Amino acid sequence: MSTFTRASSTISISTDLESAQNDNQPNNNSYDGTQTQRKPSSLVPLFGHFQWNKTDSGVALPMQEPEPAYQEALADVVEDPDFVEVEIEPKAGPIIRRASLFANIFTNKDVDVDPDLKFKPSASEMEIKQGIAEAQKERSQRKMIYSRNIAAISLVVINAVCIMLSFGIFSVWYATAPLILVAPLLKSTMALDLVADYAYRRTRSSAKSQQEELEIPPMDYATFISFSNEGFEDIQSTLDSLVDQKDVDMHKNLLLISCNDNVFNSDYTKSTTRIILENILTNIVDEAKFRMPSETQEAGFDNMWCRRGIYKGLPYVLMIREGMTNIKEFHDLTRNLLHAYNLRKESYFNSVPSAFFAWYKEWAELHDFASFDFLVNVNSTTILDEHCISQLYRQALSNPACAGVSSRVEVDSRLSRWNVGDLFSNSQLMYDQTRQSHQTRIMHRVSVSPGACQMLRICEETCGPQVLEPIKKHRPTPMSNMVKQLCSFAEEDDMLYGLPQVTTLQAVHAITYTCSSTTFIDFLSQRQRHAFSTCATDLAILCNNQMHWYERLSSAADLLAWCLPLCSLALIINFIRSAALQQTIPVLIVLSAIVAMPGIYAIASAMWLARSWEARLRYLVGFCILAFLGPFVSVYVVVSTICNLHRLRPEQPRRRRSIAVTAQQMQRSDV
Repeated sequence: MSTFTRASSTISISTDLESAQNDNQPNNNSYDGTQTQRKPSSLVPLFGHFQWNKTDSGVALPMQEPEPAYQEALADVVEDPDFVEVEIEPKAGPIIRRASLFANIFTNKDVDVDPDLKFKPSASEMEIKQGIAEAQKERSQRKMIYSRNIAAISLVVINAVCIMLSFGIFSVWYATAPLILVAPLLKSTMALDLVADYAYRRTRSSAKSQQEELEIPPMDYATFISFSNEGFEDIQSTLDSLVDQKDVDMHKNLLLISCNDNVFNSDYTKSTTRIILENILTNIVDEAKFRMPSETQEAGFDNMWCRRGIYKGLPYVLMIREGMTNIKEFHDLTRNLLHAYNLRKESYFNSVPSAFFAWYKEWAELHDFASFDFLVNVNSTTILDEHCISQLYRQALSNPACAGVSSRVEVDSRLSRWNVGDLFSNSQLMYDQTRQSHQTRIMHRVSVSPGACQMLRICEETCGPQVLEPIKKHRPTPMSNMVKQLCSFAEEDDMLYGLPQVTTLQAVHAITYTCSSTTFIDFLSQRQRHAFSTCATDLAILCNNQMHWYERLSSAADLLAWCLPLCSLALIINFIRSAALQQTIPVLIVLSAIVAMPGIYAIASAMWLARSWEARLRYLVGFCILAFLGPFVSVYVVVSTICNLHRLRPEQPRRRRSIAVTAQQMQRSDV
């Protein structure tokens, strides 16, 4: 057992056998202490200090240490019988810390061996918690940076190997093609399957008599929307698109609005919260303050400020929670609240205070809401088409087992109809709709597109504890690995992590318009955000055991093709070179058919869904631009996404052409 000599100014370690030998031997005062001290090595932090033994075991060189002044005073002190000696392990060296860091980036463990937290003796409990949170945030960021570096190095190595194989052996340059063409091959299979299914449905419907038009009963629904970094024009346009919905006159709608109080947009003189409180939701009935249970790991309560009133004929409830709040926490709260209101009892999961439930229940009953049938989730960066909610409701009624419906996404072309960036983005969104259409018709389980509007049925399968509890488990902690954190940043995980028997569909005639790009920088940032959301959705599908094996295989193929943009570019160059030299003609024909099939289906779908000939022409021009510029844009998107991977969706404000004018008008009105 090792002992520590606390009397000396430097720590000396000796074994029990050596201490016994030193007690039996007298002090050798003839030792002059002229032995030179060994210089500390650079390997000391890794291996520690060592005592080098002599070859002659009979010669012992005792160590004489200076005796401090207080040694005589401590000699008469009685030893405490309850004293417990603790063996202190030496701090790990840099190599051990690097190895531990490399191993922990793939797990949910802490990244550091020694956090090295330092607190003042007089620090309060709040200061200690704040220091621990800051240290954990710093270690989490360091872990994400190391994960980003490993991902970047891996992608560079894989692309370099594939490029060398493509150009090194030109006679079999297509040997690396399966790595990239497996994704288009699966989409071609989807397109053929959809064509066969459409032909079968048309033949079956023509044999039967024409069915009567579907009867649409009235419904009571709530619309949830969360604002965090929008300006006055953006907020008002999104809310007005909810108010101006057509074919919903017989339905009743309750607006549930949340706002992040800690986000400030540098483009405006006011924060988003102040814009909503002072300029938009000014028709107030009353306000209240409630203490809500904290969603963090530590038990506690947070203050939430609520306001209820009327916005252009629709009743609303505004919720502003102190601190940084995730939109998914508000979404869980609204689902729990609506389901509890239908049951007419207080929440039994993700507990809601009785005072808040009673306050909300009184407002809902005042506007004659017997029960809520659906919850509509609207993205704050989009604008709804005037028939969006009615088309979602029609699709939900067409299948009684349907528990969720999502809309289709297009680029808003009202400001610039022939913008190159908008044509490119709109065509790429239509090309991605092939997979959602196949999921709707064949799989009956849709992965939601970024920015899509969703309609969830308020029932036990979507809002019960057996669904909300697993969804909460998928939420990452600060020290979770990068894959889990990326999966949590999918646009909406309710469609992915529901019960296996739940059916989700897509309404192709329900359209949600996303904001258009006004500059080249905005276009690149939109491509980066879209790629990030798509990768997060593919990772979530790939890691979800409840999804169909074909969907998981498609997600893996899309991720593999996305990670090899330079290899795709090299494959295209070799394809053009072989076509010019008229070599490997059968291989060129096969590759062309695999790549062209999903594009042909996307063009046919665009021609069918477009509402005017001008829109069809814009789609054709957009697909031509996508064919020529798509590979080069993909290279930039992959590189920029990997470089910003440790930031996990960097915040990028929306920009529209009318924002600057609106901000100036607000400044003049404030003056």
